[in-house]
Amino acid sequence: MKLRNDSIYFYTDFNKETSKIILEMKKLYYWVRNSIMRLRWYYFTFRGMKIDKTSKISLYARLDHAYPKGIHIGKYCYITGGCLILCHDFSRRIRTNTYIGDYCFIGMDTIILPGLHIGNHSIIGAGSVVTKDVPPHSIVAGNPAKVIKSNINTEKWGRIIIIQSPPHETHE
Repeated sequence: MKLRNDSIYFYTDFNKETSKIILEMKKLYYWVRNSIMRLRWYYFTFRGMKIDKTSKISLYARLDHAYPKGIHIGKYCYITGGCLILCHDFSRRIRTNTYIGDYCFIGMDTIILPGLHIGNHSIIGAGSVVTKDVPPHSIVAGNPAKVIKSNINTEKWGRIIIIQSPPHETHE
């Protein structure tokens, strides 16, 4: 195969047969990934965690297995990789419930301490350490996490709904 000077053409110049094979490989990848995620959901719920079927939890998210009955995750939540959700504290001998509301997004490498309530339609920024309850319809970030914006609306998996204001009319 002759390489072109522009490497972009090298990667995108496929014939129809190669494109079909790549499409089938992507379909297979997503089928395997979704199957693993579904099996993981069954494992979590078998252990006693209350997780809605519509929520998505990354394969690299860590949920507390010391007290699995304390994890409660609402519908259409998205928990990204590296998140740590705790519901026990060994040093204080506490076993408590941690609640994540509906339509929430939890950013990468977030730590949620035991006994907290994350309100519905909330977003937690990446790398945050949540030490207090998060009010509904808010965005929190930082270490410790603080509210940076309130009165937001989210749709499935914590995506922000942008409400466009009508154009201003000018009176002349």
